[in-house]
Amino acid sequence: MEERGRFSSVGRSIPRMEAREKVTGQAEYAPDLKIRGMLYGKLLRSPHPHARVTSIDLSRAKRHPRVKAVVTIFEVPRIVGYWWNLRTEKGLRKLFLRDDVVRFVGDPVLAVAAEDEEGAEEALGLISVEYEPLPAVFDPLEAMDSEVKIHEGGNVAFHVLKEYGDVEEGFRGADLILENTFRTSKQKHATLEPIGTCIADFDPASGHLTVYSSTQLPHWSQMYLAEALGLPYSKVRILRPHTGGAFGGRCGLIHGLELMCSHLSMKAGRPVRISFDREEDLSATEARHPFIVKLRTGVTRDGTLTANDIRVIMDVGGYGTHYIGVLADALSTGVGLYRIPHVRFEGWCVYTNTSLNGAFRGYGNPQINFALESQLDMIAVELGMDPVELRLKNYRGLGEVDPVFQEEIRSDGMKECLLRGAERLNWKEARTGKAGRGGRK
Repeated sequence: MEERGRFSSVGRSIPRMEAREKVTGQAEYAPDLKIRGMLYGKLLRSPHPHARVTSIDLSRAKRHPRVKAVVTIFEVPRIVGYWWNLRTEKGLRKLFLRDDVVRFVGDPVLAVAAEDEEGAEEALGLISVEYEPLPAVFDPLEAMDSEVKIHEGGNVAFHVLKEYGDVEEGFRGADLILENTFRTSKQKHATLEPIGTCIADFDPASGHLTVYSSTQLPHWSQMYLAEALGLPYSKVRILRPHTGGAFGGRCGLIHGLELMCSHLSMKAGRPVRISFDREEDLSATEARHPFIVKLRTGVTRDGTLTANDIRVIMDVGGYGTHYIGVLADALSTGVGLYRIPHVRFEGWCVYTNTSLNGAFRGYGNPQINFALESQLDMIAVELGMDPVELRLKNYRGLGEVDPVFQEEIRSDGMKECLLRGAERLNWKEARTGKAGRGGRK
């Protein structure tokens, strides 16, 4: 009997459940949804990178005939953590922030719900907001030592130091020590469907809240909303329509979206829809964390890595969500991938007055791998060694123990990837100048 015959799905091509809807154009995404009696919400955003909101005059907007509700940052909290905070009561108290400070250009100040989008836009123009501008800091290195405090607890959101072996002993055994600094940039998901759209529908009679959102994590969203609104989990329902791309950008609640929308619906007693346009998506929702990675690496003349001192400064932005998880992934890859007996890893997650950063596919791995692999290429040049051979000599392989997780490695995919890639590219011939044009087909 063939192995695949034992299973109904594994090893077989299974049609996607939503395929017909999508290819025929019948699939409904969050921006397509409409509910009877729905109001339209719009956000007023901060023009300052750092400021205190001293007063908000809503009187003219409230007299607009099509305006049904207005909510402000004075009453709507912001999410400043992620699932990590749900584990304890102490952590839960740190999950939400309600204050009068805006921390990046585009930070939401208030939201308006009206009978139509035009009415909501008109109402925003009738609102007067007074700000007290505060000093701003945009570079994480500067923020670490700055007297400007973005949050009351300081600008360092999280710090970690892990040591494996004795890094100074490792450097003493090295023939070459190479030191470099690498920087990665902010990067947006740029999904086909902009991030994000939400419809919140609160039923005053039953106390139930139904939220339509293209979130990647409906259960996280349910827990966050229930805790922020003081509702039982059983009275918060998340419905997830088709999603036009996510890549981490919809991991949880979107900054200024579902919470603002839900508060508007609760105040108006009607469904409310808020949909960010592309400009709002690019300027005010989460992006990939920029990293500054400082590496000091020791190696012997035969290419054996002896020590690595890794220092990561991570730009969190104005608010933090996934930063601990992202730094933890950078730690596991930075320490675990190569067989280096002595490693020191130190990381800082730092607030700046820029738009917030969060989950993005790879979750810290692209940033740390860019730095590590660039460093290895430079070492190979210094040693006059084939960079593929350098990696094969030092990667942590099958049966070895990962020092971070203390688990045995049960996969040897990296070796196969390097060998097959080198073969397909005619790598050795290309390095010696004997290869013809192009690689093998």
